[in-house]
Amino acid sequence: MASTVASAGELKAKANAASLDMAEEFSLLRREMDAMHDSRESGCCPINSRGAKDIYGRTFSLPVDAEHKATALNLFSFAKPHMRAFHTSWVNYFASFVSTFAAAPLTAYMRKSSSLNLSKADLSAGKIASVTGTVMLRLVMGYVMDMFGARKGTFVLSMPHRARTVD
Repeated sequence: MASTVASAGELKAKANAASLDMAEEFSLLRREMDAMHDSRESGCCPINSRGAKDIYGRTFSLPVDAEHKATALNLFSFAKPHMRAFHTSWVNYFASFVSTFAAAPLTAYMRKSSSLNLSKADLSAGKIASVTGTVMLRLVMGYVMDMFGARKGTFVLSMPHRARTVD
């Protein structure tokens, strides 16, 4: 009977050792898989190798964190939603910058009689109107962005220009 109890104890010890080995092996495989994902999610062209999805079940094209914010940047991609939002924001910033400061370098040409032939008073009034328009638009669009979000606010801002290009 004692040998039977010993063999049962040995079996339990072997089973515990085997399960411990499996746990170590599983842990090792998990670390290797995480290292593989980390290597695919970095570099010049990162991909979402973990397969994270949005609330509608669509897979993101870029690696994301727990809040679905992109953790990498792929400049040559226009994939939704992260890279499209990135490119839209820098294009809008560039358009804002150009529309605000484009007139200053052209002032000399605006004064020429062969060009617009504007007086000094006309140029000053134009500068004041430009700055005033920029401030007013920023106030209005700040409210629109807060109430409706950046995507819908940008749509409202760009819609009059798109209607003209369709005609």
